[in-house]
Amino acid sequence: MNNYRYYHGKSRARGQGLVEYAIILALVALVSIVILAFVGLAANRNFGLICSIMGCREDVNGSTVLALDRSTTHGVGNIVMPQCSYWRGHGMSFYVSIYTNIDPNHVTVDTERGERYNLGQLGSIGTAGLNGGSDDRFTIGTNGVQRYIMSIDWPGKDFSKCPAAAVVQSDTPKITVMAPVAQLCVGDDCTYP
Repeated sequence: MNNYRYYHGKSRARGQGLVEYAIILALVALVSIVILAFVGLAANRNFGLICSIMGCREDVNGSTVLALDRSTTHGVGNIVMPQCSYWRGHGMSFYVSIYTNIDPNHVTVDTERGERYNLGQLGSIGTAGLNGGSDDRFTIGTNGVQRYIMSIDWPGKDFSKCPAAAVVQSDTPKITVMAPVAQLCVGDDCTYP
C-alpha cells in the first residue's frame, strides 16, 4: 500500500502542458508573421531596384492606383520618367511624377543609392505637390487619382549623384512599382560622363 501511495500520490505533470505549448506556438507564429511582413517589403523593394536597373517597369492600375508617369514633354520632345537631369543654369534634378489614389504619407520613393523619400513629407528635402497634367492611362480626379511631382535638386552638373533606378512603395496597401531613371542634359554644354 505504501508503494501505491508513493507512486500514485505525486503529480505526474512535468514540463509544459498542452496549453503552454499552444501559447508558445501561437507566439512563435505571431513573431514569424511580423518578421516576414517586414522582410517581405524590404525584399520586394530590393528586387524592384535590381529589376528597374535592368530596365523593368511596373505600375498598378485598378481600384488602387500607384504608377510612375511614363513620359512628358518639356519643349525638347518626349522625356522618359523618372529622370535625373541637368538644365543649363538650373543645376541637377532628380524628378519623379507619380499617379496615385493612396495617401502620400504612405508612399515612399527609394533609389539604389540608399536614398528614401516619403512623398507626404518632402517639404524640407525637395518639393512634392499636386500638379495637373495628363496620362493616357489616368484621368486626374477619377477614383481619387492625383498626380504628385517630386523633385530633388542640387547645384552644379554632377551625374554621379543620379540614381539609376526608382522604386515607389506604399505600406498600406503593400504595393511596389518601379522604373529605371533616365539621364537628360538640356543646354549647350551637354556632355555625359
